[in-house]
Amino acid sequence: MLAARRDAGSLVEIEVAETVLFDTQRSQRDAWMNFPTRVGPLLAAELGIDADKLVEALTTHVHQLLDDLGEPDADFAAQREG
Repeated sequence: MLAARRDAGSLVEIEVAETVLFDTQRSQRDAWMNFPTRVGPLLAAELGIDADKLVEALTTHVHQLLDDLGEPDADFAAQREG
């Protein structure tokens, strides 16, 4: 039954799922890490403020956000029970 579900695309190997999730989260983290230097100067120009100070402030807040998110703690067993 498991083989049939895997062949139908209903199941994936845990290693594949881990790799996909890891790569997706890394991509999200990288996007956030690049956000301050990409958007900061544009916002500073719109607001008429110093770009370096804004980028520094945004970087601090982005790092705090990423620290708060921490490591994902997925509980797949709970999903099966529900």
